[in-house]
Amino acid sequence: MSVLVFPIISENDSKLPFYIKSVGIQDSQEHITRPEGYPEFHYLHTCSGEGKLIIDGKEFTLKPGSGSFFTPKVPHEYYSAGGAWKTYWITFEGYAVSELCRNIFHGDWTVFTLGNQTAVESHLDRTCEIAALKDFYSNHNSSVLLYEFLILLKSNINESTYQLKPFIKNQLQTVTEYIENHYGICITLEDLSSIINVTPQHLCRLFKQAYNMRPFEYVTRYRLKCAKELLLNSNDYTVKTIAEMVGYNDTSYFCATFKEYEGCSPLEFKKRLRT
Repeated sequence: MSVLVFPIISENDSKLPFYIKSVGIQDSQEHITRPEGYPEFHYLHTCSGEGKLIIDGKEFTLKPGSGSFFTPKVPHEYYSAGGAWKTYWITFEGYAVSELCRNIFHGDWTVFTLGNQTAVESHLDRTCEIAALKDFYSNHNSSVLLYEFLILLKSNINESTYQLKPFIKNQLQTVTEYIENHYGICITLEDLSSIINVTPQHLCRLFKQAYNMRPFEYVTRYRLKCAKELLLNSNDYTVKTIAEMVGYNDTSYFCATFKEYEGCSPLEFKKRLRT
């Protein structure tokens, strides 16, 4: 039995951190071609049968227990590999969705297998039931279920099965090791790209695919990680000294960057975690 649910989203509902735009079950998934991608975040789940996914010039086989995730406007195509292909799907939005999905999926799209297929499908069944209700609180209840579903995915994804990501991360390993060993000195994009003999533009694409961030955001986050460790583990260093130790010659810029990422100054961070 196929189920298609399109909740009515009010203006207030659209202000929720998570809300469902559509959710459904397809006993026999039709051929879908989206050259412009889908306008919302989209998860596709294979329950039984087998499908094919074409995305970013690559073809993937979707077997039972596999999941596929796409951010908005990522071109893709999928279809049955032969016979009935049963799928679940859910599309969603919300002001907190992007950050959580970035944490879970690490990119604009990904394909993976799940450790507990039954748990994921049971949750999707429940989500379909609640989303189909027309009571006053159904969209709020669906919002909670969507958040729980994304966390359930995070805990069930077998990270070793992420398609493409392991290969790219292996390719970037020498770059990230260089960053970890040289974060205290000046690092240029040209330095990093030369390590694996690619152009700076291609290195940016690789980091985007593997970590959903540009190389210098990775450098910044690693430097701030080291700075936080120094702030908490030593009383002997001033903020200026720590800034220099993690690669910042300008203390004011270091403090501004720290506050941008951590929401507080270095000294406030130290006080907050020590009191």
